Amino acid sequence: MERLTRWFREHARGLRRNQTDAERTLWPRLRKRQLLGAKFRRQHQIGRYIVDFCCSHKKLIVELDGGQHADLACADAQRTAFLEREGYQVLRFWNHEVLANSDAVLEQIDQALTSPHLPPLPKGERIRGEGRNEGGFTILELMTVLVIAGILLTLAEPSFSSTIHKAREASLKQNLFTMRDIIDQFRADTGKYPPALADLKAAGYLKRVPVDPFTKSASTWQEILDQAEGGVFDVHSGSDLVGSDGVPYNQW
Repeated sequence: MERLTRWFREHARGLRRNQTDAERTLWPRLRKRQLLGAKFRRQHQIGRYIVDFCCSHKKLIVELDGGQHADLACADAQRTAFLEREGYQVLRFWNHEVLANSDAVLEQIDQALTSPHLPPLPKGERIRGEGRNEGGFTILELMTVLVIAGILLTLAEPSFSSTIHKAREASLKQNLFTMRDIIDQFRADTGKYPPALADLKAAGYLKRVPVDPFTKSASTWQEILDQAEGGVFDVHSGSDLVGSDGVPYNQW
């Protein structure tokens, strides 16, 4: 047993060291209780499985699947069934969904965190209309839970919207910082600014041009050209919305 535990621990460490692009994109948005104060762990062991991201308190698991999982549908179904029997809610996303639109993925995770998740009844038990068997629920109890949950969701909606907005602003700041830093690296290496953001990808400085979280497009960035040297020396958002600090995003 101790040898097996050590193997799981080392395997989880290896997975954390060799994250996929999708995991590297999502983890900075989940760590340090950024979503509704929920604490997520990455590469967390549950039984004989190691899950990508897990919030134990909320009993929520987030799994990211690559193309190879299309051929592992049966194994994934068994894995999900086991985790659900343990009382967890499992959200699955394709890697390309996270890379193309991480904000939409985060919105679904937020919804799962704020929505009530009732664990499945033990095998063989069922809800009864009259009375209550051990470990089960009456219809009245379930109706009461749903009413309370509805009230809580109504109260939490403004906070939920604010959290999503802040997450998008944080993503925009990170994208701008990254692209500006890479533009400076390109100039230091080549002695000139890149002709366009796409050239940073072609030269291997970027794997892909990031998506603007407010326009939801990678092609709407405003490329600011240097009048003296030519080339892109700065970049701004293509959104005409105003940020929480009162400054338009296209001036950040």
